[in-house]
Amino acid sequence: GALEGAAVTARDPQAAVEREDRGVPAVRGDADAMKALDFDPSTLGALVLTHEHVDHCRGADRLAHKLKIPVYATPGTLAGTRLRQEVHRSAVTSGILRSGEPREIAGFLVEPFSLPHDAREPIGMVVEDPLGRRVGLVADVGCRTSLAWGRLQDVDVLILEKNHDLDMLRNGPYPWSLKQRIAGRHGHLSNHDAADGLPELMGDRLPDPETAAFHEAFSDCSSLLVTLGEPAVRRAFLDEAGRSLRSSNLVSRLAEALGRAIHNNYGPGALSDPTRLRDANNRFRHADPRRLPPRGSDDTLTSEPHSLSRVFSGAFYHFVIGLLAEGVRGGGGEELVEVARRRAGRLLARAVETLPPGEARFGDLAGRMAAIDREESSGGAGASLRRAFARHGIRIAAPSRGAPSRYASLRALDPDRSGGAAALRAALGLPPRARLARSSWPARVGGGIREQWVHRHAVEVRPSALGLRGRAARARSVVVDVTCGCTLTRDPSGDVEGMTIRPRVDPTPREVASWLRPWIRRDALAWREEAAGSSAALFRRGKVFRIGAGNRLERVYAD
Repeated sequence: GALEGAAVTARDPQAAVEREDRGVPAVRGDADAMKALDFDPSTLGALVLTHEHVDHCRGADRLAHKLKIPVYATPGTLAGTRLRQEVHRSAVTSGILRSGEPREIAGFLVEPFSLPHDAREPIGMVVEDPLGRRVGLVADVGCRTSLAWGRLQDVDVLILEKNHDLDMLRNGPYPWSLKQRIAGRHGHLSNHDAADGLPELMGDRLPDPETAAFHEAFSDCSSLLVTLGEPAVRRAFLDEAGRSLRSSNLVSRLAEALGRAIHNNYGPGALSDPTRLRDANNRFRHADPRRLPPRGSDDTLTSEPHSLSRVFSGAFYHFVIGLLAEGVRGGGGEELVEVARRRAGRLLARAVETLPPGEARFGDLAGRMAAIDREESSGGAGASLRRAFARHGIRIAAPSRGAPSRYASLRALDPDRSGGAAALRAALGLPPRARLARSSWPARVGGGIREQWVHRHAVEVRPSALGLRGRAARARSVVVDVTCGCTLTRDPSGDVEGMTIRPRVDPTPREVASWLRPWIRRDALAWREEAAGSSAALFRRGKVFRIGAGNRLERVYAD
């Protein structure tokens, strides 16, 4: 069913300014949820309702009244939503949304479009932030339509609600009339329909089969590690496996409950073994996914992600087994399982962190695990890692003799090391004495530090090139800071372990003016006296930039 209290928040990178699709039981409960996410409710700039069903609009009236912020919705949604008089009057006067008519709301561009659902006038929307990043939102929807899928083609992030499994709906306890409503064209989108429609939206952005399979394998590996974290499970694992750690056991048998459910519902012929739908203790070997069949029985390797994932899950399981095998033979016990679990889990997590987003091929991941092991433990787990992955057809290349490590390359750019600042300036394309401003804050995970090193150079643009009028046009120039620099992460010991670089660009005044003119046409620039207000107040009025001291352009953040 629909998620009770469903809500989506659109935020600027440093400011929360808009709330969409309200469905919260009370203002207090919503505020507590926001605080848990380190989110300040006072920075909300507007509420946008997708439709009037209570699980998507409950609490909107009280929250809008409490925070004194406007509500936006279609006429049909407003007619079906219970709002107090002043909130309703404001929405009818200035908060009407219509399909196909984009509106600027609290600094965002909101593009609504109609959806099929059993509400009065439901909409989905695409929300574009000041940096041009687009998020598509589709909540309750009965079926895919060419209009909705057309609007969602070029989004950077998609939030799509899928509601039910068709077989579970048919065989579930709901009354027949409710089942018909849910499955109807104006009901709710099924998991199958959503999955069928995603390739059309993703286009060439679909991940390669191995990356998609690793998404499944990572879940299986995580489940395996979490399971082994329980002392009772570790003891049962050792008792069941005995000295033959490579036999199928309660830890290696993944998705066992799902396998039994398939067996019970579809009969003995549906699976070769209901207890081993995705057993990590398997013999599947890596093959080019393009040469594998797209589907097959559960004991056949196919290019389907769930099937292909068993190659990596099997290699990782045998890596864990390899780490503890010698210790168990030598009389070790439960504590060795915990040591192996932690070691394998850390290498996998660190490898995932260091790969480029959207790329997770099995061989690359195994190679990263081996490299990190060499960096952190002088390669102590290397032999077990290579044997385990070779068992599943994944070869880990031996390190080149004397080859510099990835971390050594990063350390060469560390501004705190001798020659590092000069190397970083050269990598950024800056002159030798260019100023780099430093800021730092604790990393969210891992106990390390994140730092930014930023260089700014000014570009002067004539007001006439920006299309400014009136008093603003009489200024000699507008100064725009163009930035470059890097963001780096340090581990708890202070060594650089990750870095992203944005090299210097030298735009002409005309190019800078072309970047800013669309925002000026939207009246998103606050000038002089108008810019003296608080950042939050400016952002609520849709002002994304302001002219500060010395006619310098500044971004407005409501933080």
